[in-house]
Amino acid sequence: AFFWVGGGNVTMAGGKRVPHVDDNNGVKLRAYTGEDVIVTLEGTDRIFNFGYISIWCALALQDFGNVVIPADLNVPPYVSSGNPSPIMPEFPNGKVLKEDRFHICWKVDEAAGTFRLRFEGTVKRDEYMSFGISGSQTGTSMPESDVIVAYIGKDGEAGAMDYYLQSRSQCVPTNGDGACPDVLMGSAGAGATNDVTLLSSRVNRGITTIDVERPLAAIDAKDKAISLAPTYVSWAIGELNPEKRVSKHSLVPRGDVQVDFSQESSSCPRLALPAGDKDVTPWVIDDLTPKPAPEVITAHIGPSGGEQGYQGIAGQVGWGIAWYLNGLLVPELNVQRNNIYKFEIYGGNDNSTNLANFHPFYITSDSDGGYNQKTAKGKEAETIYAGPSGGELCNFTSMADPKDFDTFEKYAETLNKTCPPMVKPGILEWTVDPGTPDVVYYQCYQHRYFGWKINVSGASQTAVSFALMVALLALAVFNQI
Repeated sequence: AFFWVGGGNVTMAGGKRVPHVDDNNGVKLRAYTGEDVIVTLEGTDRIFNFGYISIWCALALQDFGNVVIPADLNVPPYVSSGNPSPIMPEFPNGKVLKEDRFHICWKVDEAAGTFRLRFEGTVKRDEYMSFGISGSQTGTSMPESDVIVAYIGKDGEAGAMDYYLQSRSQCVPTNGDGACPDVLMGSAGAGATNDVTLLSSRVNRGITTIDVERPLAAIDAKDKAISLAPTYVSWAIGELNPEKRVSKHSLVPRGDVQVDFSQESSSCPRLALPAGDKDVTPWVIDDLTPKPAPEVITAHIGPSGGEQGYQGIAGQVGWGIAWYLNGLLVPELNVQRNNIYKFEIYGGNDNSTNLANFHPFYITSDSDGGYNQKTAKGKEAETIYAGPSGGELCNFTSMADPKDFDTFEKYAETLNKTCPPMVKPGILEWTVDPGTPDVVYYQCYQHRYFGWKINVSGASQTAVSFALMVALLALAVFNQI
């Protein structure tokens, strides 16, 4: 007996055998008791090509049991508690990009003009793997790379997208700047398309495997052809942001990486099973409660601090950099209505060459920010209370891994401030009027997910009006006595 798939009625003539985890050149099924068995569709077969899966006895021409496959079946990535499978034989070539972290395997079909690629990595849900052709022919360079970004989200949905990495910054769909999917390149990538096909995905004891396919040739202006020769490549691992687009990488190659796609090589070694995830406790950042002007609040750009920092504090993935107010990483800011607060902004004011260094500061009703990259409808839904203001770029940097520090204070000791000579800040003065909501946000005007919360207290306009009405009523009553 074998595992068997087909359409219509279950018959030998109308179906085909499919291999399984214990398959050995077509040897019949062994006995299974209380076990999970992996059945693998071959080649271009998809679950939607078939109407049933059965256990079929070829000798007796008998169906030993079957399951009907619904036409509207929602297929999540495969998740198993069994041992990880070795690399399938249809991927004869492989390369270790990062030992026990990220491998790629591939198969070239010159006749069909296709390039099939397997991503295999110890990544979490909502963590992406990217791999593709370097932006430089003489080394590994992220800018101008043509890469495939593959992931499985926390919702279990897998994705694979064709990306063009125009620069080292967050994607700005209105002009295609930054790390953008080809389909969001706007006028900068007119005619660019997603030329990547997601074939399959699964998660097996912490190891994520995603198979994709793309043409060997460049299909649009943002694509790079797969050359069957030594080729410099780019790769990265990082978090997805709330829009399921890439945020700044957490792991990239250190130095140049070259792959010869024509070379016959052995399969990738098996990835080691990852250790169990440790709970990450966000750093505790003290609130900032400034006095009104002339006291000054400084705003610089600096590293976001990963899971312990911005991601853990604000509950969303950023781009790897975030606002520092008075040297504190995204503190909650406490202000009072009817006061004026003064900010000195060092976010960068040159938007002519590199938007990665252009971070105007503003105060907004929107928790995500990024007003300048929104649609007209998105802009209409947002209220701006102050700004934007840029100033020259003066930022914090650190070579330390935030995961090595259990407090922000310890991590802050590794920060270095880099500023141009005689740096000139942008000045923003915010009058907190009586109608300001109880919670607003400081953010970056150009990019999303940089800032955090402002708590507004003191009498609101409604409360002031009510108090005035009560006072006038009391005065009127007093005059009648």
